[in-house]
Amino acid sequence: MLFKKTNNFEITTFNKRVPLTRVKALNNKRISFSYQRYHDQKLIQEVKKKTGSNLVYLFKGKDNKLNKSINLTKIRLFKEKYFKAFLLLQEHKLRKKALFKSRLIRLAVAILLFITITFLMYLTQHKEVLVIFNNQEERVRTVQFSPEVFIKKYAKSKDVKDYQYGCNSNKFMSSGLVCTFDTKKTINLTINKKKKTYTTYTANLEDFIEEISAVNLKGQKNTKYISKVYVKNLDKVTLKEKNDFTLFVQETKTSNKTITLPYQTIYKENKSMKGGETKVLTKGVEGKVIKEYTIIYLDGKKTEEKSKVIKTITKKQDKVIEHGVTVVTAGSSVWDKLAQCESGGRWNVNSGNGYSGGLQFSAGTWRTAAGAVNVSAPYAFMASREDQIKAATWLQKRSGWGQWPACSSKLGLR
Repeated sequence: MLFKKTNNFEITTFNKRVPLTRVKALNNKRISFSYQRYHDQKLIQEVKKKTGSNLVYLFKGKDNKLNKSINLTKIRLFKEKYFKAFLLLQEHKLRKKALFKSRLIRLAVAILLFITITFLMYLTQHKEVLVIFNNQEERVRTVQFSPEVFIKKYAKSKDVKDYQYGCNSNKFMSSGLVCTFDTKKTINLTINKKKKTYTTYTANLEDFIEEISAVNLKGQKNTKYISKVYVKNLDKVTLKEKNDFTLFVQETKTSNKTITLPYQTIYKENKSMKGGETKVLTKGVEGKVIKEYTIIYLDGKKTEEKSKVIKTITKKQDKVIEHGVTVVTAGSSVWDKLAQCESGGRWNVNSGNGYSGGLQFSAGTWRTAAGAVNVSAPYAFMASREDQIKAATWLQKRSGWGQWPACSSKLGLR
């Protein structure tokens, strides 16, 4: 036994250790009891030899050595003095333990009762389930607890034995549950003018095409089945017990090619320049792009080709040329009268219909006539009145007034 000056005691016996704290004891003393099994017989014998037969009790400290021994008389007096308090404390502890156990049992019974009542209420209440029956939605109210049992009863109500189903939860029935319910169907399918019969549980054309594609088109990239009758929203096309469909094999091939884009020549008037004079403002630059060509084959036959630019290598730049405006002088020659008839006397007109100048030369005719008389203007509307008359004179001598059929007849020139 360890007897400290703080009046805290620790009684050691050969049974078990039970900590007891804050005991209201006699003489305003605070007593701490504990029981601890002790086996070190060698130490007991050592104490007996060193201190006498009446000093037989000992304790181990942190270093597992003999700390203190106490006279047996003091031990007996201590036990007699605090024995009653010790018994009361033990009784209090047993009552407290029994009360805790009783409360714990009552709490467990209450929780179990609550769970049971809640579970029974859940079983008996109606749940609204959304069933997608062969692609058609149907709302069903049920008191079933298991989705599997619910589906079996649903199939029986539809008089269906061969079916497949799936629910978004297979644990418990609850409002908001969604289940698909699909029956077996026979499909007559024509592909590449060959007829074949398939059986499927899929509910719509989109799922059915995906199903047969996984088997027939396995490993074929950029190839799929299409229907000319049903093009969009294939998931809305419901499969029935017997259906006839014609599908085509669509293959898409793509390739890339570098393309050169020629620049255009744009002419702008400059009133400060004389007729026939030209000036290059911007040089023309050919563009280079990479185009992706997509060719679509239907049952092996080319049906569509389209392209798009996927990369620009060189940006195209149009050529811009300034040219002088022809100065129109008054005149009474036959050419002025002819120009008045052809273009209203406007020698610098560019009508945009392929003809230009006062005498309405076509581009090809002008190049021939202007080249013959050494006129450098690329188009008639860019040449002076005198150069246009020079080219027209050469043309009239070679081909006659028939080059201006309507106006030459009107003026009595032929």
